Amino acid sequence: MRFFSADPAVKGLFLGGSLAAGNADAWSDIDLRIVVTTDRHGYYVDRRRENPKQWPGFLFNEWVPGAQHCVSHFRPFGKIDIFYYDAAVLAPSPWYRLPIRVLHDPEGIVADIIERSWGLTFTMSDDDLDFSISKGLAAAHETYRRARRGELFYALSLLDELRQHIMQADDWLHDRTPETAVAAKFDIRGALQFSRRSRCPIAHARPTPSCRRCVCWQKPIARRSWSCMASSALRVRSPRTLRLSTS
Repeated sequence: MRFFSADPAVKGLFLGGSLAAGNADAWSDIDLRIVVTTDRHGYYVDRRRENPKQWPGFLFNEWVPGAQHCVSHFRPFGKIDIFYYDAAVLAPSPWYRLPIRVLHDPEGIVADIIERSWGLTFTMSDDDLDFSISKGLAAAHETYRRARRGELFYALSLLDELRQHIMQADDWLHDRTPETAVAAKFDIRGALQFSRRSRCPIAHARPTPSCRRCVCWQKPIARRSWSCMASSALRVRSPRTLRLSTS
């Protein structure tokens, strides 16, 4: 914290994720957000890979070209995600309704953003829904094709993609706060019926009109996905396949 707060251009530091929520464990990463003045924002973004190298235990960076964040890994298994926000363009968002722990806010910028974000909600557009349905159907279709061709590793990866879209539908149908990683802690936050049978409890859901197509899509696709996975698993475990793999 001192590394950043010593610079007057840093107008805010706050934590998100499990540390802010109070349910972190020994394996939790650190989600740190830095609010910087416009004139220094570019400097910090440009140095997002260099700054962590000065801290004890640094191992390597995980980064994306053109992004305004960097994920740094430390010994033995520490991880810190740092996002750099321009104070001039920081705006209220439903994401700021999630647990936040403010570490440094000399001018009250972060506190003001949090207060103005409370009335905001997450929304889903028709395009979001159509995109998810089309990608989910494509994953189911491609899973079957690849499994029939014996490309089982690829087929299993496609099943994971299908599950992600079904999980996303489960979030939408239950008006649940989305996760940046759809599968994150889904066994805890997801619908109980989904966790047990890989589908959400459609019979008890009250979907909005924009979600009704999602309801019609989810049941048969979920069943088909698990059927394909079971078929793939049986094929992998068949004696003939095992003999070929060990020869």
